[in-house]
Amino acid sequence: MKKFFQKQREVLTVVAYVGFVVLLVCFVIFPLLKKISNVADNAQRDILDHDIVRQRVNEIPRMQQQYQLVEKNENILDVLLDENEAVQLIEELEKIAQDSQNTIVITMQEQDTGMKMLDTTKNKKDEENSTRLIAKSGVPSNEN
Repeated sequence: MKKFFQKQREVLTVVAYVGFVVLLVCFVIFPLLKKISNVADNAQRDILDHDIVRQRVNEIPRMQQQYQLVEKNENILDVLLDENEAVQLIEELEKIAQDSQNTIVITMQEQDTGMKMLDTTKNKKDEENSTRLIAKSGVPSNEN
């Protein structure tokens, strides 16, 4: 056996070296690479989270303006949201349509869940009148 080790000493040294390198790669290098990859992913996630928070913070003034607009037009919204004042809403819509020279047709349909109002607006002049109607009333309309 001693002769075998002496004759194959170089081959055994190379095999031992290759085995050592394989073990080093499998048990040291790959786990370190995975750890580095996880750290990089976490850093990117934190950067994205920070960007999302920054965008939301930048939207706060716009949201405050929208809230002030809602508070300012609260009486219009009360009419729109109150089921008991549907007649008042219809009269207001007809008045706005008349002022902007538009035709408005409001029909009621019975459904299983109750009554539903359908609002269809037809332009006589052009889209400008429709835009003015929306701007005056704050009510979205369905254009045909």
